[in-house]
Amino acid sequence: MTATREEEATWARMKHHALDFFARISRGRTPFSLTIALPHSYDQLISGQWDEVAQEDELARLAIESGRVLLSAEAGSGKTHLLARAGASAAASTENVIPIWIPLRDLPSAIRSTEPESFVQALIGLSRPSLKPVLTSSSEVPMLLLLADGLNEIPRELSQPALDALDELARRFPFISVIVSERLVRRQVPLDRWTLATVLPLSKDQVEGFWSTTQEDSRPSEAALELFRNPFFLDKATTFHLTDGSAAKMIESYFSKMAQVKAAGLNTLSEVCYASYSRERGMLIPLSDFKSRVEKPLFQALEDNDLIRTSDTFVWFAHHLFHDFLASRHLVQHRGTWGPGAFDVVTTGAASFDSLRLAVDQIHDPAVADEFVRLVYDWNYFGAAYSLVPGRVTREMQVELLAMLADKRWDPVAATVQAATDALRLNGSDTARKMLTASSRAELFRVVEEVPSSNPSFIRWRTIFTFEDGEYVGADIVESLASDDPIEAWTLANVLRRCRLTADGRKRLLAIARHDSPVTRWRVVHVLGLHPSPETAAVVESLVNDPDKWVRYGAVRALIEVAANTDDASLRTNIVAWLGEQLAAENLDAKMLQELARVLDVRPQPLNWPQAVAPLVQQLASTSRNSFQQDRWNTLMASISTGGGSSD
Repeated sequence: MTATREEEATWARMKHHALDFFARISRGRTPFSLTIALPHSYDQLISGQWDEVAQEDELARLAIESGRVLLSAEAGSGKTHLLARAGASAAASTENVIPIWIPLRDLPSAIRSTEPESFVQALIGLSRPSLKPVLTSSSEVPMLLLLADGLNEIPRELSQPALDALDELARRFPFISVIVSERLVRRQVPLDRWTLATVLPLSKDQVEGFWSTTQEDSRPSEAALELFRNPFFLDKATTFHLTDGSAAKMIESYFSKMAQVKAAGLNTLSEVCYASYSRERGMLIPLSDFKSRVEKPLFQALEDNDLIRTSDTFVWFAHHLFHDFLASRHLVQHRGTWGPGAFDVVTTGAASFDSLRLAVDQIHDPAVADEFVRLVYDWNYFGAAYSLVPGRVTREMQVELLAMLADKRWDPVAATVQAATDALRLNGSDTARKMLTASSRAELFRVVEEVPSSNPSFIRWRTIFTFEDGEYVGADIVESLASDDPIEAWTLANVLRRCRLTADGRKRLLAIARHDSPVTRWRVVHVLGLHPSPETAAVVESLVNDPDKWVRYGAVRALIEVAANTDDASLRTNIVAWLGEQLAAENLDAKMLQELARVLDVRPQPLNWPQAVAPLVQQLASTSRNSFQQDRWNTLMASISTGGGSSD
């Protein structure tokens, strides 16, 4: 049915409002011309290898033609403004397309339940202009281009359901296309429906050319030129002729010069941002809270200079890197808080590690920076790898962390191998590249042994790390799992997985599983999976109900590893059946189920592994709450059945 005149007027108003909205987003922004790359797989995306590139004005056309685009790139690469310009381009050049903005940053406050349909309705409610007039029309409707910005700005547990809901909108309404922006991370999306894209850094010629036409009598340092390949930092630097400094220093200088924010004001803002991550689990700060903490002149200066944005109920910073910097500044100034709780806060549950990298960037004592990274490793080894800021941490710390990542390339769980490889590729250093090319653990040991150092701590770590596979280890060494040195203790935990334990070593390992420290229990359960026995299974099953979420998470993995590594077929059957009972009793939380999905795909597979785990995977698929979850379990079973994991 042809649209009525009233509906046509509504479509025209929607397009007008969209163009006005996108113009406001882009107003005053430096008009860098960006280039996008179109990798065909996540391996290509993360390794930076692709054949196809396009100019930014192709993005809207690509989305309309393909239906769904996932735009993954590092923080500050210009994703938000690229989306806004794509929307404006689509509206201006194509009469029958209305671009729709969806600020994913606002999703946590819009969700009413964890049911899949709640996410769909929340996204519709956040749409600007509103999708509802088009979705409720029975007439011929225009094409809608949904521009969902900031998947990395919401808690980790919301990001996959949000992505599924956007996929569902595109499936449910054939006239909808979607572009989602987020950080560089591997997502569970079917690449037969989604097109991957990334934003390339500015070239050095672009940076130097833009600098020479906008600045006089100044030249950035070589380090700054590299930083300025990121559009966010080039934009900030050229505003106030900032020719040197780190990423964190650049943001601090911007606050100081743009809004005359002094140290006391930064302290207040840092407390507010940290508190908002802690309480609201996101970047939206209740306006009343913000105004009660921030003095009126400072509030006005921030608003006048476009450093913050406001609605009737919330305030937020104009770029998530501003919020991340301020939260990380609070973390750096409160050293006594360094630990899992604080790291979980500033990363909103390990959703994005930018705040950790900005924290290390503010620590100028390498010994303190190393301590910070050690403690991050005790919480999340990928977060620690992302925190390796050159010139802040020591060379030894960089080698230790990258080597422990590289060691996981020979892990029996396919997903762990993939994640470790991704982290090394994203690091991109010469050391990471050498470790990626190592074809065996022995070759990795040689890379580590070639590093010159007289540091006693590094030498002790290297001695532990280079234990040969299958070497016998006794109780005296196992005891060090309770060490206060996180790097040393976790290195030992990884090494013990590939060593053999003496009788007293095995006995001590089972005893330490009852340790008062949850981190120590987590290290122990990490080891237990590769030392299968009925006694091991019994201890690990008890840890599935541990009060600490990370121990529970590790116990799920360890149980599957025991089942995969035992020669006792009845023990394997009993473990799978026991997990099925826990699933039926709803004793496995979302994080545990997510880990179960990762670890069931083992390499190499024991005999009859697909048949052994099929009942559990089928049970998981049958309890799925939506078709996306069910599809993921079915895909997992297909991968297990063929004995080969997918790189995507």
